[in-house]
Amino acid sequence: MKKFLMFCAALSLLNVFFTPRVFAFSVSYDQKVSVQDNAVATIKVVVKDEKMKAESDFGGIATVMLRNETGTYSYLPAQKMATKIPASMDRPNLTRDLPRFLDFLQENKAEKVGAEQLLGYDCDVYKFIEPTIQKEAKAWVWREKSFPVKIEVTAPEGLTTVELTNIQFDPQIDEAVFQVPTDAKVLDLEAAAQQAPVQAAAEGGLPEAPAADAPAPTPAVPETAPAAPAEVPAVQ
Repeated sequence: MKKFLMFCAALSLLNVFFTPRVFAFSVSYDQKVSVQDNAVATIKVVVKDEKMKAESDFGGIATVMLRNETGTYSYLPAQKMATKIPASMDRPNLTRDLPRFLDFLQENKAEKVGAEQLLGYDCDVYKFIEPTIQKEAKAWVWREKSFPVKIEVTAPEGLTTVELTNIQFDPQIDEAVFQVPTDAKVLDLEAAAQQAPVQAAAEGGLPEAPAADAPAPTPAVPETAPAAPAEVPAVQ
């Protein structure tokens, strides 16, 4: 269970969503996510402009994240079920800026601290403050392509590391890979949330307003205040 929670937290911090770009860009790569040197996910990613497909497997459960012109989806192939994720949940994250990573570093006042060869690539090394959680981060950027091959962040869950390997630029990509399969059942969370009050009113009516002279209800006070949840910024 602990490892699964680390997996979810890592993906929410370092997911593979991309924001739309005004220039042509396509790439494929494998992304390994580790927390405190414990590997929690390996993700195969394909990106073409604003479209994205990311395939991962955790505990034998295959999960596919898709982004296309209609939105972002989480798809479970075994169940043939997909969930359309509300746009409000598509929050900033590190890897969304891969196509313009040097601009991202400049915007976040990154400091070049060295150069080294990593994973077979000649890299420049930068330190910066990750903007979502305001924690120290470090990036190894492939000098020839201005593309990161490794990112480390001191996240609440521990030192989170993302490594990108098998990087291929301008691969031949079939547009169909970014689409939810036609036989999948799709749940639109945003539409469901908007429909719930209407359905409740139709089935049982809206709750009656309290009488004008009725005393205001006294809220229950817990004996011990619950701890505030850890901040986990979003997973393009």
